[in-house]
Amino acid sequence: MACGERIAAQRAVVQAKGERDAAILRAEGEAQAIRLRGEALRQSPQVIQLTVAEKLAPNINTILVPTTGNFLLDLRGLQNLSQPAQPAR
Repeated sequence: MACGERIAAQRAVVQAKGERDAAILRAEGEAQAIRLRGEALRQSPQVIQLTVAEKLAPNINTILVPTTGNFLLDLRGLQNLSQPAQPAR
């Protein structure tokens, strides 16, 4: 084997090891992120509701109200607020 071929082979081995190590680190990071999300959801399940509301925005107007209170909302008035104002004629 020529010296150039040997160097190229060594370079390929080093590159493959680097790619392997990077893949392992990415997988470990993703696993840690999943664990942290699971822990956060166990401690505060309302995070799911907030996430859903954030995904719906900006096309859907969303109002979050506490479940411990009594609220009277004029939904028709809220619909009028969500429509763009008509120009004066």
